[in-house]
Amino acid sequence: MTRIEYIKLFGPYMIEALKGKKLFPSVMMAQTLLERAGNDGVPEGSLLASKYNNHFGTKADAFRESGKVALRTNGFIKGERFTVKQLFRVHESVQQSFDDRIQFLLRNTASRKVESLMLLVLLTRQNYYNAAAMQQIDPVLPN
Repeated sequence: MTRIEYIKLFGPYMIEALKGKKLFPSVMMAQTLLERAGNDGVPEGSLLASKYNNHFGTKADAFRESGKVALRTNGFIKGERFTVKQLFRVHESVQQSFDDRIQFLLRNTASRKVESLMLLVLLTRQNYYNAAAMQQIDPVLPN
């Protein structure tokens, strides 16, 4: 699935789900395309998205009784890559992943403000590497 096909498929749902919530569908869509993309830049390219329907890399805590999976993930501190095993949420559908993210942002006003600022920076390729370092994500852009 191409990026355009992904947007056409899930864009209408995201737009409807965000109506009246003061969150931007375009910013959330950009996040799914950038943060959880595989090598081709499409969210299904990542194992977390394709197998577990988690399109935002939403972590799970140890107290969560079900709907979680432990996967290896990369982090970066001062430019040094390290690998850790972390718990991530498992969703029944892509839409459930979107809904989970929306609820998180609505519950966490401070996170929503930081998220909005970070995603604005992420939208420009020139600043992606700085934003990646701040979020401790892989600074390699998808093609």
